[in-house]
Amino acid sequence: GGALPLQQDAQAYRERQDEVDPLKKQIALATIKFIKPNQTILIDSGTTCLQLAMHLPTHFNFTVVTLSPLVATKLMYHDNIELILVGGKIFKPAVMAMGATTNEMLRKIHFDSCFLGICALHPNKGLSINNLDEAETLSTIIEQSEQVVVLGSSLKLGKMSTYKVCDSNKLNLLVTDSSSENKILSLLKGKGVQIEICTNYA
Repeated sequence: GGALPLQQDAQAYRERQDEVDPLKKQIALATIKFIKPNQTILIDSGTTCLQLAMHLPTHFNFTVVTLSPLVATKLMYHDNIELILVGGKIFKPAVMAMGATTNEMLRKIHFDSCFLGICALHPNKGLSINNLDEAETLSTIIEQSEQVVVLGSSLKLGKMSTYKVCDSNKLNLLVTDSSSENKILSLLKGKGVQIEICTNYA
């Protein structure tokens, strides 16, 4: 009794970005149906969100805002997307802009939906991450979003990192895989989080 969950270790994004992970692609593909025409959405950095950017719909118009130069590069020649790259100091391990300048620009934009990768998500402890500035930037994104969608495998659930981003009840939708523990998913549902389990979209 009283033992805290193990902290989720973060591996630098620059060390993972070239990995080909079929599960991350499946999670990304399961997320696409939640993107609608004429929306303004934000796509986070991270390998699963990069997969989402690589498989966005091509048959309708919408706006993508991102903090990630890598995500922006994938969308440069996407004819139906209006692309906004938010600036600021680049946090190199995550390859994303963050900090006061970034947050100020984010507060000027309203997002229909934001799509965030997961470092650690615990039903009672909330969404958390290993960098304070990144936590504050993600919190700003959530404040500006009508719908908060988080993407991550079962390995990220039931874990916690050092810096809290938000409580679980601030999240609207979790897209994850079928290996996720039913107890954790039930607790998240109790917090009002909709659960989408990905299947083999390959």
